[in-house]
Amino acid sequence: MFSKYVAKFPNGYSPSDAQVSLLKEIEKAYNDGYKYVIVQAPTGTGKSFIPRTLGNIGANPTKHFKQLINSYEAYRKDQHGNYIFEKDCLSEPAFGTFALTITKQLQDQYKALFDDIEVLKGKQNYICNVDESFDVDTAPCIHTPKLKNECWEKNSCSYFSNRNNSLSNPFAVLNYKMFMALPHHVKRKSFLVCDEASELEEELVRRFSAEIDYKRLDLYNIDHSKLRSEKYDIQYRWLINLIFVLSEKINDLTNKNSSKITVLSLPEANKLRYLKMIHGDLTTVEQMWHKCEYVVDNKADRVSFTPLKVDGLSKHIFDYGDNILLMSATITDHEAYAKTLGIKKYKYIESPSAFDPKKSPVYLTKQPVLNYQNLQKNLPILARNIQALCDNHAGEKGIIHTHSLEICNYLKNKLVGERFLFREQTATNEKILGEHFRTSKPTVLVSPSLTFGTDLNGEKGRFQIIVKTPYPPLSNKRIKKLFDLDKQWYSNKALCALVQTSGRCTRSKVDYAVTYVLDGKARSLISQNKSKLPKHFIERLV
Repeated sequence: MFSKYVAKFPNGYSPSDAQVSLLKEIEKAYNDGYKYVIVQAPTGTGKSFIPRTLGNIGANPTKHFKQLINSYEAYRKDQHGNYIFEKDCLSEPAFGTFALTITKQLQDQYKALFDDIEVLKGKQNYICNVDESFDVDTAPCIHTPKLKNECWEKNSCSYFSNRNNSLSNPFAVLNYKMFMALPHHVKRKSFLVCDEASELEEELVRRFSAEIDYKRLDLYNIDHSKLRSEKYDIQYRWLINLIFVLSEKINDLTNKNSSKITVLSLPEANKLRYLKMIHGDLTTVEQMWHKCEYVVDNKADRVSFTPLKVDGLSKHIFDYGDNILLMSATITDHEAYAKTLGIKKYKYIESPSAFDPKKSPVYLTKQPVLNYQNLQKNLPILARNIQALCDNHAGEKGIIHTHSLEICNYLKNKLVGERFLFREQTATNEKILGEHFRTSKPTVLVSPSLTFGTDLNGEKGRFQIIVKTPYPPLSNKRIKKLFDLDKQWYSNKALCALVQTSGRCTRSKVDYAVTYVLDGKARSLISQNKSKLPKHFIERLV
């Protein structure tokens, strides 16, 4: 049977049997009237080709839409705060595809695979063309209106030029934060693909949350004493007042340059960026305060405002696609997943793995159960077992997923040998990854935060050790509330993270690696939830 979707597969590539089957099932689901399609597709399926194919199916933008976007007028507001060309943009038909993902690294992977696509990142990733000491997020035009108009008229800004190209391209890759920050009238698409969709709940939580460092507020002489109250109405009034205070401070810095072409110093520009960021986050929280329940978590040095549930927030993504595709290799319990996102009617598709499970076994070792109560007691045993496993793989590169910085720091003082590369508290993962990739020595990465977007294919990773079952921390007030409401939600989060982490090393059919899970609690978690786990993971269990 002829498939329109398969026929639009990217030029220069031949689809695999798994990709043909997956595209046909997706096509049938949309033809049957489903708006939402949830796809469980393991590593090796070639998931990136699916959204790229959809980009070839959706219509191209009209000439008029391109003119609107390229004029910058689509983003200008009148004296009432309304976008000037909003109605014009909304009257245009939806076209093309946006693929949304979680990290810049994953965006870069799309670009490396398809050079004809656009990738849009945040302003801080682009250098100002006028003054290279600034990025676009702190550029002189941000606080000097005369310069902004001049740059826009010349179409010389690297960020805005890239943004316009992305919005008028049939296929573009954005991260979730960037997409949700765009004006609603410029982001409608025929297809909206949520890649790494298992993380969508967390992305929505981050988008509608705010966290404030008390030391930064003290630095800017902003009082926060009343926030110590646990009363919801007092917290809300403090929030409103803080937004007002931040607005005044932003205006003080901005008005300094309203009538003349002068620029702020870099420290002043960074201060303005921070104030604008906090003001924007808190304004978002204030707007959503009465639409969803917020968790206010006061710590000694900071406070966070976090939505408890996201089922009422997912519309801020889903409303902008005629067809929604949610793709992941790690969706566990798809019914619970859909409920969490407020999806009532959907088609679930599970694609089989193209890999030989014997090449990527997951060993559930008979180790002590690691929990908050007995962790300290069992850390010495854990360290000895990790050392022994690493010695057994003496000539191979690997990775140790510690789950927490506490365990990472403990192992730093216990593991013997120069091959271990530890994630420092103040350093980035890119630093140790770069060292790991460059050297020919059998180095071993030790980090709590390399579970997403890390590709240790081939000789980069022949073994990995998962130290502890990756349950979310109950010290987080939101997590604790959800745990009390639904313990299965809590288990599902751990299962998803476990499956995700186990997929860092084996990245192709010819690849091979072994995974060890050292926490005895993983055995009972998996045995109690086998029906909720992807088949490709179950097949790997030893």
